[in-house]
Amino acid sequence: MLTKKITALLFCMLALNASTLFAQDSLLLRDYRFVQQSSPWLTQRNAAALTLFNSENIAEAEVSFAHASGKLTNFSGSPSLNDFQGVIESYYRLSPRAVVYGAISYDNLSGKDMTGSVFMQERLPFDIVEDSLTNLGRKHRDTYHLVGAFGYTVTNGFAVGMKADYTTANYAKYKDLRHKNKLMNLVFTAGVLGSFIIQRSSLNVGLDYTYHRRTESMEFGTYGKADKVYKSLIDYGALMGIVEQFGNDGYTDKTNEMPLFEDAHGVGLQFELRPGHHSQRTNSGLSLFAATSYSHATGYYGRPSQYTITYTDHDRDIFTLQGRVSYAFSASRFSLDVKYQSEKLENRINTYRGLTNEYGATYYEYYDATKSGEKGWRNFDIDYTLHLGIRHELPTWTITAGYHWQQRDITAYLYPYYRQQQLNTSEIAASVARNLNLLGGILGVTLNGGYQTGSGDPYHDGSFVTPSAKQPQPATMEAFLYRDYEFLTAKQYHLGLQLKYNFLFPGTRLNTFVRTAFDYRHATTPNDSPSGIHNPSRTTFLIAAGHTF
Repeated sequence: MLTKKITALLFCMLALNASTLFAQDSLLLRDYRFVQQSSPWLTQRNAAALTLFNSENIAEAEVSFAHASGKLTNFSGSPSLNDFQGVIESYYRLSPRAVVYGAISYDNLSGKDMTGSVFMQERLPFDIVEDSLTNLGRKHRDTYHLVGAFGYTVTNGFAVGMKADYTTANYAKYKDLRHKNKLMNLVFTAGVLGSFIIQRSSLNVGLDYTYHRRTESMEFGTYGKADKVYKSLIDYGALMGIVEQFGNDGYTDKTNEMPLFEDAHGVGLQFELRPGHHSQRTNSGLSLFAATSYSHATGYYGRPSQYTITYTDHDRDIFTLQGRVSYAFSASRFSLDVKYQSEKLENRINTYRGLTNEYGATYYEYYDATKSGEKGWRNFDIDYTLHLGIRHELPTWTITAGYHWQQRDITAYLYPYYRQQQLNTSEIAASVARNLNLLGGILGVTLNGGYQTGSGDPYHDGSFVTPSAKQPQPATMEAFLYRDYEFLTAKQYHLGLQLKYNFLFPGTRLNTFVRTAFDYRHATTPNDSPSGIHNPSRTTFLIAAGHTF
C-alpha cells in the first residue's frame, strides 16, 4: 500500500512538473513563418483574406548581419558583400471582424569591386552597363520597405480589404563613372472575399485589383580627371547594343536626372475549397487552393514632354497561376505548392529630331519607334513541405523538397543585326529541420542542399539582310556576357546549415531567439572559361537576433 502511495505521489509530482514546463514552453512553441505559411491566403495580395486568419496575434522582430564572399555572382555582383537588415512584421486581430497586417524593414547593403548594371531593378526593358573592367568600385544601397494591410468582414460571408506596399531606396557607386539612383515602388491592392457553404464544404472566393507604380531615377557624374573618357553600353539584350560616351546628352546625360518609369494595372482571382468543413476559419483537413493573376504595364526612360527627350517606351505583361493542396491531421501537416509565371517585355527606341521654335527654344518631334528588344521569362516551381510532431504552433520536424525551373528568352535588335539567347536553368533543393528541447529553450537545426544546372548557348547572332561593308557591328560586352551565362548554366551545388535557439529572455516572458546560418555554393567551369573565372564559389555567413511575440 505504501509503495502504491509513493508511486502515485511521484506520478503527480512528475505530471505537475511537466505541466509547469509546458506552460513555460508554450510561449516558445510558436514559429512566425509556420503560422504565416499555415494558410495560402496569408501570403496573397488580397487583404480581404486576412479575415480568415485564425491564430493568436503574432509578431516577429529581427536584426541580422550577413557577409558574402566569392566570385559566384552575376556580372553586377560583388566578390565581398555586407548586408545589415532590420525587420518587424505582425498579424493582429483587432476584433472578430477586423484583422491587420503590417511590416517595416530597413536594408543596408555595401559591396566592393562592383561594376556592371547601374540599375537596382532586374528584368529591365534595357540596361545601362559600364563598358569597362577597370572602373570597379564600392556600391552602397539603403532600402526602406513599409507594408500595411487591413481586412474587414462586412457581413457573414463577405469581406473587403486594402493593402499598400511601399519601397524607397537609394543606390550609389563611389568611383567614376559614378551614379546615384533613387527608387520608388508602390503597390496598392483592393480586394473582396466571399465565403460560402456548399454541400457540407466551405468555399472561399477572392477577387482583387492592383495598381503598381515604379520609378528609378539616376544621376551620372565624375569627380576625377575631366579629360578621361567614360563609356557605357546601352544594352538592348544579351549584352548587345550601342556604346555611348558620357557627356551632356543621351542615356547618361550628366545635366539631367533620368527616370525609368513604369506603371501597371492587374487583377487577381483566388479559390479555396475545403471538403467536409462548415467553417471558413480553419486550417485542419483537406484544402484545395488556386489563384491566378494578370497585369499589364507601360513605361518609358527619359522625360516625356515637348522640350525633353523620351528615349524608350516599353510594355510588360505578367501572367501567374498557382495552386496548393494541403492536408492537416492530428499533429502533422503537408502541402504541395505549384506555381507557373510567364512574363513578356517589349522595348522600343524612339526616333526623334530636335527643332527650334520661334522663341529659340528646342523642342522634339517624334517619328515611328523602332523595336529594340523582346524578352521573356517563364518560371515553374513545385515545392513539397511536411511538418511532423506539431506542438501548438511549432513542428518537431520539417522536411521540404522542391524543383525550380526558369527559361530566359531574349532577342535584341539593331537593324539589320539581331542577337538571340535562350537559357534554361533547373534546380532541385531539399532541407530537413529539427526542433529540440535544450536547457529550457528550443534549439532548431536545419540542413539544406541543392543542385543546379542549365543549358543553352551564350548567344546566336544574325542579320535580316546582308549588311554593307560600311555598316558598323553592334557593340557587345563579352566578358559580362559569359560571366552571366556561366552563373545561370554552370553545374553548381550548395550546402547550408542553420542553428536557431529560442529562449525566454531572463526576467520576462518574451520569446527571444538568436540564429546563425552558413551557406556554401560551388560551380564547375572549364579551365579556359571565357569569363576568366575557373570553378567559382561563394560563402555566406549570417548572424541574427530577435523576438517573437
